[in-house]
Amino acid sequence: MSWGKFRSEPETSLSLKAALDTKRPALDATAALSIAGDAATELSLSASHHSPITRYSLDLHGAEAGPLLGAILFGDGGLRSDELSFAFKSEGKFRGLVSKDRAGAPVLSKEPLRSSRGTHQSELQVERLVLVRAGITHQLRGLTVQARSTHEAPGHGSLEASASIEKARYGEVAEPIVLGDYEQQLKVAYAALHGAPSFAIETNGTVAHLDQPFVPQYPVRDVSFGATVDVDDAQVFAVRHAYWRNPAGGTSFEARGAYEGWRDAIRNTEVCSAGMAGCPEVASMYGREAATVTGTFEQDFGFWESTERIKSSGSLVVPFTIESGDLNTYRIVATAQFRDVVLELPQYGLVIEDLDALIPLEQEFATAPKLFIVPSKTANAITQKRFFDLHPFTKRESFFTVDRVQLGQEVIGPVAANLQVVGSVIAMDQLNAAYRDGFVTGQFLADLNRRDPKVVFRGNLTGVRTTHGRGVLDANLAMTFVPTTLILEGKAQIVRVSKDHLYEIIDVLDPYHEDEDMNRVRLGLKFGYPKFVLLKLDDGLMDAKVDLGGLAGAIRIDEIKGIPVTPFIEQYVQPYIERILSPSLIYDVTPAETMISEADGT
Repeated sequence: MSWGKFRSEPETSLSLKAALDTKRPALDATAALSIAGDAATELSLSASHHSPITRYSLDLHGAEAGPLLGAILFGDGGLRSDELSFAFKSEGKFRGLVSKDRAGAPVLSKEPLRSSRGTHQSELQVERLVLVRAGITHQLRGLTVQARSTHEAPGHGSLEASASIEKARYGEVAEPIVLGDYEQQLKVAYAALHGAPSFAIETNGTVAHLDQPFVPQYPVRDVSFGATVDVDDAQVFAVRHAYWRNPAGGTSFEARGAYEGWRDAIRNTEVCSAGMAGCPEVASMYGREAATVTGTFEQDFGFWESTERIKSSGSLVVPFTIESGDLNTYRIVATAQFRDVVLELPQYGLVIEDLDALIPLEQEFATAPKLFIVPSKTANAITQKRFFDLHPFTKRESFFTVDRVQLGQEVIGPVAANLQVVGSVIAMDQLNAAYRDGFVTGQFLADLNRRDPKVVFRGNLTGVRTTHGRGVLDANLAMTFVPTTLILEGKAQIVRVSKDHLYEIIDVLDPYHEDEDMNRVRLGLKFGYPKFVLLKLDDGLMDAKVDLGGLAGAIRIDEIKGIPVTPFIEQYVQPYIERILSPSLIYDVTPAETMISEADGT
């Protein structure tokens, strides 16, 4: 037998001793195992049963048992870098743990929690544990686990346990997860009078610090957590209170919930038919299997450490409810409350200033036969109106306001709207946003369905100026964009447009001045002005009708058909998609207006 890569061939010795008295009956047994490699790993076990009392004692310890652990866990014979130094002791005394069968032979009781009484105590100490596999190192130092239980007839008892870790290290050597000063206490009380046992469980713990590479600017210090759980009849349990608090990171989470399984109805019927005392007065509902969880998540972003990748402040509160009547379909109802949120993500070229919002979230999904998210958002005319025209007359409290949103060099704000998340759809209704000295109003929808994602906008542009000129743009838009195919469809009716705006649109669609109809429009703009523009997009192609006033009215301009919109997508849309998909690039977030002023020396 191979026990691992010890420096010397290990000497293994095993001794067994047992004595059986069939008349009492009585049984005494001892066992000892010694594996002497670099240092001995020893096991000693003694057990006795002198009816009706059962005693046992277990002692297992090893000073350098790393190769043995590697051989047992991984079957690779262990490695020299594996280390383990531990000691485990356990002893107990019970009455009623062993009973007799019909022939009088000793057998283990079928319901030990109900029939046995006695005490037990165990302790595990791990001074050091090191496992190295494929460049990943796991280390554990100063682990202590203690447990003590009492069992009293008829059918009730308790368990108290505690665990502590001085330091634990998990993961890659360059970016490990490091846990320091972990402590946890556990209390369990059980009763097994009728049917399956019921349990009352309470646990509380603390963590002094946790270093993690996933979100390095989020500090984890002085964490406290715990839960109180009641389990009834093995198919009904209730989480009376569960919490997790990280004051250093500004995070707090609290929840409570309950679950009821269908087996509870069958078990209660069996108890009643048997005529046992304590039969429930109201039987459970057949076929019922339901669960509900309610809680609150709170996050103060002011505790996050500012870095080159992210800067943040403000707070978020999310009360939520999760319900299911069959554990196959679920409904999540929540409200996200943002207060004075400031977020800067230079990797994405994104800046959000002074965000205040009350956003309702509603999500329905099914898990059988596979995960399916239910979309449930339809458009209507009211959702396209301006926020300030409707919000004072509505009863709902939801709102969304932000002082400034900057993506790259484009600046939008202030912004006001009603934002909600329903199914896979993010809906921004009654949108009213300032943009280039004008306003954008209407409805914005983003369907994040993996199979068919799309972005929809229905609304108006009013008084929007060009990047460098002073002309304004008024337009009515109804557009649909499919990110997976970069196809843009819809209609744009431009009722007021300046020469600068029309030049920008034409140059985007025909950057090399190759289209004859486009060049005719350029020629007409030198002698007149644009009166009306109608754009229709279908399957990635655009049809345009342009009417010019002034002397240009004498120039015949036919409807321009089949214009590819790929250049427009590549110049105005694709850069933002790349920023989301490739955040490692650093983007210039200086507003365009500021850059122009600095270039002019103003």
